[in-house]
Order: sequence, then C-alpha cells, then structure tokens
Amino acid sequence: MPSAGELLGKWEAQATLPDRGVCTEKLELRQSGQGMFVGYSSLLCINLNPYMGGAKPDYRGAALAALDRYNPVASVLTGAWENGSLKFHAEKNIGVNPAEGRCAMTSFSVTPFGSQIASEWQDGSCGGGQLLLKKTGL
Repeated sequence: MPSAGELLGKWEAQATLPDRGVCTEKLELRQSGQGMFVGYSSLLCINLNPYMGGAKPDYRGAALAALDRYNPVASVLTGAWENGSLKFHAEKNIGVNPAEGRCAMTSFSVTPFGSQIASEWQDGSCGGGQLLLKKTGL
C-alpha cells in the first residue's frame, strides 16, 4: 500500500458523470505539516444534454454551457491519512452556484488505485461523484 507522500503532486481526470455531463477534475495535493495535507480541487462539468435533441436545438443554451467551462468550482481542502485514504473536508469553495449545477464541496477523499488515485466527493444537492485521476506532475 502506498504512503500518503506518494500521492503528492498534480492529478487530473475527464469523464462523463450522470446528470452532470462531461467533467474535468484537477487536483493538487501537498503536505502541510506533520501528518496533515492540503488539496486544491477544481471541478468543471458541462452538461449539454438539455440542449440536444428536440425539433429545434437550443444553440444559445449550448453556447452558454460551453462558456461555463471557464467557471469551475474550486475548493481548498484540508485533511489527513486515514485507513488507507487521504480524507479531506472543504475549508473554502469558489465559484459555487447550485442553480447552475456548481455545488459547494463538503468532503473529499483520494485512495490509491494502481498507478492512479480514486477520488470521491460530496457536494450537497449535486449529489457527489467519483473519478479516477492520473498523475500529471509533481
């Protein structure tokens, strides 16, 4: 089992999540003290489903959804190594707007998964999610 220190660095994932569309998660993990860690998370989802189909496509809505990609929810996370995972709680959220599907992160965890990490989060009325992230840098 890897140590928490082996999870430090920059991670990223892209996937389609139910009811959210295509999502990109970026995560930077740093050690902040003896046994304590800080994470910087950015989650951006573009759900084009409401703009697909129908007799007349909603091009304006699709364009607005595409522009929304520049407004991710970003979170500052603090936590510790616990039972084989880094477990975090959100200290600060930026870019939250539940009406637009951008909910405040409340809890977050990462667990080693081979050469990747499995992330799992809770974010209020948006329902949370899970993604596998690949390391992109130190």
